[in-house]
Amino acid sequence: MKKTIKSSSFWIGIVIGIAIIIAGLALFYYSDEKRLEKEQLSALKLSQKNLEKDFKEFDSLPDAKKDKKQYVKQIDKISNSIEYEYNDLVEIEPPEKTVYIHTGVLDNLELILDNLDSVDLLIDNKHEDAVKPFEDYIDDLMLYVNKDIEKQIKKLSK
Repeated sequence: MKKTIKSSSFWIGIVIGIAIIIAGLALFYYSDEKRLEKEQLSALKLSQKNLEKDFKEFDSLPDAKKDKKQYVKQIDKISNSIEYEYNDLVEIEPPEKTVYIHTGVLDNLELILDNLDSVDLLIDNKHEDAVKPFEDYIDDLMLYVNKDIEKQIKKLSK
C-alpha cells in the first residue's frame, strides 16, 4: 500500500481523474446553459409576438369617455393576455447572460399590469379624465418591454 501511494503513476492517475471530473462538470454546465438559452429563446419569441399584439390593441383603444363599455372590455382582455405572458415568462429559468434583462422585463410587465388595474379602477369610479397619464406611462413601459425582449433575443441568438 505504501509503495502504491509513493509511486508516480498513482498520483498521475489521481490528477487525471480529477481533471476528467472537472471537464465533465464544465461540459455539463455548458450544455445546461445552452439548453436554457434555447428554451428561453423560443419562449421569448412567442411572448414577443403575443405581447406585440396586445400592445397594438392597447394603442388602438377607444376613447374611454366615448365608449366606456368597449374600453373596459378591451382593458380586461389586454390585462388577461399580458398576465398570461407574464406567468409564462416567470416560469422560465433564464441563462446567466440574460438574467438581468429578464428580471427587468418581468418588473415592467408587473408595472403594466398594476397600471392597467389602476386605469380599470378609474373608469369604474367614473374618472375617465384621469386615465391619460396612466395610458402614457403604460405606453412607455411597453416600449421598454419590447426593447428588452429584443435585447434578450439578440444576446441569445449569438
